[in-house]
Formats: sequence, structure tokens, C-alpha cells
Amino acid sequence: MEKMGWQAGQGLGRSNQGRTQIVEAEFREAGVGLGIKTSKRGPQSDNYKDNVKRAMFARFHELE
Repeated sequence: MEKMGWQAGQGLGRSNQGRTQIVEAEFREAGVGLGIKTSKRGPQSDNYKDNVKRAMFARFHELE
């Protein structure tokens, strides 16, 4: 964008009125929908019961 005349610290838009802060993107794991922080799948070596315990523990800590 610098080749088109934009300079660091200026806002975007016709009158430089737009945002000046960087918009950061977050990495999203493959197969995970929007709004989900991580995949609910545990390591394949774990059994179902351990995965359920881990998921419940994670949900409990999100509520705190």
C-alpha cells in the first residue's frame, strides 16, 4: 500500500479517516468452526473417558 501513497500512521480511506491500528488475524485449526478455540479431539492415544474429562475441565476453567 505504500506504493499507492499510504504512509505508516495514516488512516485508511479517502480522507485518511479510517483505522490506524493493525487488524490481527487468528490462526484457526483445520476442521474447527468459527467461535471454537481448539479442536475437541484429544490425542489419539487417549481413550474416550480421558477426552471427556479433559473437555469438562477446560469448559470449567472458561467459566471462571
